[in-house]
Amino acid sequence: MDRVAVFVDAGYLFAQGAIEIFGKKLKRGEMILNHNAVTAKLRTFAETHSNLRLLRIYWYDGTSQGPSSQHMGII
Repeated sequence: MDRVAVFVDAGYLFAQGAIEIFGKKLKRGEMILNHNAVTAKLRTFAETHSNLRLLRIYWYDGTSQGPSSQHMGII
């Protein structure tokens, strides 16, 4: 099977995304992620650069303070 998978470190995505967009690190609770837009961009990037269909996106996330509101949401 020729497919591509994307592995996302959510902590890194939030940390570096905040710096890229806002010019500084922000707490996760200060940001809102548009999951549909992010997954669409990741799919497009992966399929375009690999010339393969997307198998799935693996989303790795952890917190030392228990589940966040984003963990509790349905994606």
